Amino acid sequence: MRLGSVLYVKRSVGEGLPSQEALPTELPSDLATALISLSPQPAALLEVLGEPVLHRVVEVLRRGQVETIFLVVDEHFRNHQAIRSLTAQRVHILSGPAQVLPSMVETAVKRCADLGSQNVIVMDTSAYLELDVNDFVQEHHKAGQKITVAYDEGGPLHTAMVNGADGDIAATWMQRSFIYPQHTARYQHRAYVNRLQTAQDLRKLAKDALQHRCRIRPNGDELQPGVWVANTAHIHPSARLTGPAYLGPNSRLRSGVMVADCSTIERNCIVERGTLVNDSTILSGTYVGVCLDLAHAVVHQNCLMDVQRNVGIEMADSLIGATSASRKNLVPGLWATVASMSGDSLRGVRSKFRSLLPKSDPAAAVVPGRIAYSPAKSWSSLKSFSSTDSTGI
Repeated sequence: MRLGSVLYVKRSVGEGLPSQEALPTELPSDLATALISLSPQPAALLEVLGEPVLHRVVEVLRRGQVETIFLVVDEHFRNHQAIRSLTAQRVHILSGPAQVLPSMVETAVKRCADLGSQNVIVMDTSAYLELDVNDFVQEHHKAGQKITVAYDEGGPLHTAMVNGADGDIAATWMQRSFIYPQHTARYQHRAYVNRLQTAQDLRKLAKDALQHRCRIRPNGDELQPGVWVANTAHIHPSARLTGPAYLGPNSRLRSGVMVADCSTIERNCIVERGTLVNDSTILSGTYVGVCLDLAHAVVHQNCLMDVQRNVGIEMADSLIGATSASRKNLVPGLWATVASMSGDSLRGVRSKFRSLLPKSDPAAAVVPGRIAYSPAKSWSSLKSFSSTDSTGI
């Protein structure tokens, strides 16, 4: 039996939540660890151990022998690298405004049927679940209903199976906030699931992967037991990684850096000299400054979430921020437009544009003490070094 799947990335920037530009220095407690406050892009496009969550979901479906996969995506994210790279994996991309995504899901389901898929799995990629596809199909056929919705102990998983001819039912299910009371069967999902709604969830997914609690494997080489490093990463000879830990592509660890306790550093990051990273996730394109003690946190550029205190802050100085590589990725296509200009207008536009971007890659500077960031200490405590104190820098 041929199977198809329709994945969708539906959330626009700031949908239902304040945009990142509007976030205060200290976030309200109800938004403190929401992923939208860390990054304006959906959770599906965030990287975990070197690959976007969306790619991990595609891997799960491929293992389940799903042959035809369509991705329906909000047009705002159509040119994101994680989306564009899926075309090489034989994933068909459909994009449009957020308000027409349900109708596009209907179209995609019918196109799966045209390509020979008798059953189609419709999934919201904002969560990561390791779906047992064969079991799902058997339960759908046994129930004999038009739509079978996956549940676990926490409630519905925004994943359903429909017949290839019932694309309109999938669209209605989406429009009704994933509730479809008529002709509905329930499928009890018993395998691994992570809803990826908070920074704690993102941190847990990284730790579960490093500790082999789920099927995600790091994108890199295991240089030592539990220490995974991408082949384009750069590590200073005095830097240390203690497993389990992960260092992503094109990321750099400067002298004296220590990474331990299931910490993960994604691609295009820079961790400056003398910084300690414990039980933390540093998301792509993040700069971490000199002599910081980072513990139990998720960091994305200038936003930092403490997953134990349930507190988020936005940094206004150069201690953490964006790397130069990530700045260009924030506005795809704009650099090409600027490059096409010439003369005084080009210099003026460049100057104005760069003034609006966060500063990144600040030069390493001598600091009077180590800025301690740890649950056992206050937010900005300073520990002075004695003349005999050795920092390894």
